[in-house]
Amino acid sequence: MAPNSYMYSFELGRATQFSANTGMNCEIQENGSVTGVIEVGNETELHVTLVPKTAQYYMSTESTSLQFTEVFTVNASLQVFGTGMIGTNSEDGIYIAHRGYYDGQAQRVLKVDLESGLQTEQIVNNYNFTYSKLHVIANQLALVNTQKISLYNSNFSTVPTS
Repeated sequence: MAPNSYMYSFELGRATQFSANTGMNCEIQENGSVTGVIEVGNETELHVTLVPKTAQYYMSTESTSLQFTEVFTVNASLQVFGTGMIGTNSEDGIYIAHRGYYDGQAQRVLKVDLESGLQTEQIVNNYNFTYSKLHVIANQLALVNTQKISLYNSNFSTVPTS
């Protein structure tokens, strides 16, 4: 929904009361908050109170620099092409796909379990493409490349289907 803009006007002789042409009447309270009544339908009113935003509502930045630690290492051949990667919260893991493994034509899909560090892989031969995009859909891994879409079981228990 797009935001709406309204024109407000203060009541004559009352610097703390204002209204809009949309059926909204407001009043500024002594503590700085704004209370209002909005007419939203036949005999229906919405009562609101707006309060000033204080410093506690704003996120603070860390005063120290970030410290990174290595979680896992992926062994790959020197010439790696068509690489794709995606994380999955439901399985607490990361999938990585690339071509160029072993004979230069095989497609390798690797799953890294971030909790245990265990790496499992599935290698399928005779793929000849240069692009891999991964998606996790309904407990399946979809590998989209320039020629086709392959579906893998999340645990690599079966041969992928295209």
